[in-house]
Amino acid sequence: MDQDQTNDDQLQTVTLWFPKRWKDHSDVEWNLDGDVLWGFRQVPRVGEHLHWQDSHHFEVVSVMRQANDYAEESIHVRLDVATDADREHLHALGGLCLRDQLILARACGASWDELGQDYEILPSALLRYVRDQKELADRDLVTEVVEGGDYGVDISGLDRAAVLAALWNGCRPSSQDRDELLTVEEAKSVLTDRGGRIGSLRGRTLQVVLTGDRFNPWLYDQAAFNADLDDLGHVTAERVVTHLRATGSIDGAL
Repeated sequence: MDQDQTNDDQLQTVTLWFPKRWKDHSDVEWNLDGDVLWGFRQVPRVGEHLHWQDSHHFEVVSVMRQANDYAEESIHVRLDVATDADREHLHALGGLCLRDQLILARACGASWDELGQDYEILPSALLRYVRDQKELADRDLVTEVVEGGDYGVDISGLDRAAVLAALWNGCRPSSQDRDELLTVEEAKSVLTDRGGRIGSLRGRTLQVVLTGDRFNPWLYDQAAFNADLDDLGHVTAERVVTHLRATGSIDGAL
């Protein structure tokens, strides 16, 4: 992609949707705030790989064309990191690639229809994208994502019901939440009913899978960050579990 090409009248303007965390850090220079406008002689196709500044390798996940009575057709291309090295780098920055977000959300109980609505991509396209990761076919990708790898939160030796109760109590409550803390007994019943896969619970978004000795905290932390509207300092799953391990308390106080 050559920036000088954007002056060519034959180019079509395309809005590129990069993984958000790339735009939050200085290792990539963005021309514009938010999504990036670029010019292409031929619109990228799903599955095509694009290089950005010779340093990052992206894969086209979806191409959406939109038109209405008030504007000419607009083209939007969603990109995801394409290699394990780029995924690891994004993870180190505090991000999670789209593929892994989808796998984790699915493991927490979300349907493809729900995910399609959340990411503004047809559910069939999301499903095809995850299934088409052929280079990963020999790996237990779900387990890798659910446990979080080196970035997973260690809960070995802890009662999982206590972990769930602490995570729920540590969330910032909404106006419709009850005032009482979630008890260990209540959490134990929820874990049994849901097999350890918790998307949302009583108005609070958790999105964790508590079936092993480690869990991926990314969706929990992201929900906590988005809920911190008053910039009070959002909780993280790691801080909640550290507090639980140090004090034995499930009150969520940090």
